[in-house]
Amino acid sequence: MIKLQLPKSAIVPSMITASLCALGFVIIGTTHIYLIEQSICHEYYSNLEPLNGGTLLLVDPKIPIEEELCKLPEIQATVAGIMGTFNFFSLVPTLFLVGPWGRLAQILGKKMVVTLNGISAFTSVCYYITICYFPQYFNIRWIFATPLFDILGGGQMMLMTLSYSYFAEEAEPEALSGILYRFTTVQLLNAFLAMIFSSYMLRINVWLLALCGVCVIFLTIPVALLLPAHSSTYTSVASSLAEDPTPASETSSLLSHDSLKISSARHIIKALLSNFTHSKQLYTSLLSSRRSTSLTLLVSFFLTLTGGIRVIFVQWASIHHGWAIADVTALNSFEMIVSSAILLSLPVLSRRYLLPRLISASKVDLLLSGVCLSFHFIGLLCMALSPSRIPYIMSISVYTLGTGLPDSFRSFATGVMGEKEEVEKLYLGMGLMSTFGGMAASKVWSWLFVYGLGKRWAAERAPFWGVLGVVCVMGLILWRLRSFAKGIRIV
Repeated sequence: MIKLQLPKSAIVPSMITASLCALGFVIIGTTHIYLIEQSICHEYYSNLEPLNGGTLLLVDPKIPIEEELCKLPEIQATVAGIMGTFNFFSLVPTLFLVGPWGRLAQILGKKMVVTLNGISAFTSVCYYITICYFPQYFNIRWIFATPLFDILGGGQMMLMTLSYSYFAEEAEPEALSGILYRFTTVQLLNAFLAMIFSSYMLRINVWLLALCGVCVIFLTIPVALLLPAHSSTYTSVASSLAEDPTPASETSSLLSHDSLKISSARHIIKALLSNFTHSKQLYTSLLSSRRSTSLTLLVSFFLTLTGGIRVIFVQWASIHHGWAIADVTALNSFEMIVSSAILLSLPVLSRRYLLPRLISASKVDLLLSGVCLSFHFIGLLCMALSPSRIPYIMSISVYTLGTGLPDSFRSFATGVMGEKEEVEKLYLGMGLMSTFGGMAASKVWSWLFVYGLGKRWAAERAPFWGVLGVVCVMGLILWRLRSFAKGIRIV
């Protein structure tokens, strides 16, 4: 098969687009807990009965209440429930849309899908801020409808999937991990700056902070227009379907020459609806995949499930260690710096010290995945046991040493694949499994957090006991994957 060369001009705009989108969502994400907590806090005190015939002071919904007054278990339980449900619904569209939009990216071109993704991201955050800014007109739970905007473009997961697809097509197998580390490092550095900025702005004006996030996300639209107009995967996909007229290809008549001229919104919607069958085909093919692929997809699920424990970090530190939300945001920015340093050092460590000894690039990636997973386990255990702020900060530092886990494992998974089409299919599958993991995490860890509020020491830490168990299962799967790395060598 002829290897298609991707123009290098596509790499920089795709990196910038994905980084801007991630940066904007980091800024908006720092407002979630604060705005939801303030809304529920106002609602709680507005409904509170006055004592002894006194009067209850009702404040303007736009005037913030002191955070100390919002740390009551009943308020925090409601906040955790809303956050968990919001995160759950945020991933539902991706579950059904990754397949169709993945097919449409081959038909319409990646540029079209990425641009639509930027437009939907911009409109979704505008809707979210509108709901939060007018609590007198909208219940805060209306934010649950925010993910509906992801129907256009497939959501942030689709954007990241297309970005990783660009990198996988351009990079040599032994260099892919280094590219992924650097890409993630750029995002972490951006997140560090965003969190430092957010921790300051949360004390000044949360609405100005939200406006900055909206502006950053808007910038993804003009940058996406700099991407090449063609789809690098169309030629191989169209030719393979022409040679194999299966029922699946018959139902995808959109791949004809005329379909390349699709431009109107009506045709795009029609194409999207027609290609929903692709999701079913993708699920079926993933379930029947070879053992190495099945285990890889299972690890992708667990990666997002364990990473989803972060949904409780802000509330945990705020309740158990007495930090304001702005202070927790500043602590998270410290974590970004450590993560960036780790990711910058991993390519040097792997190439200079590990690769000459292990010979195989996939063995290096798998070893690094295991080491990073061990740091996650130790860090999470120490977080659960930390009695005060200093040990908790040290625990966060240990946990952060495992930052390279997703990229090192993604590089390993790419290495065991053969053809480019298999890599693209694997990335879509990993995106779907990550969505499943994120949906499970948003509900499971929030529910366990609410369950433990106000209870005894062991019950309070139920989310940590659960995630530690999942980490152990991941370790067993990584051990099983060793056999698939033995034959992959650099030539």
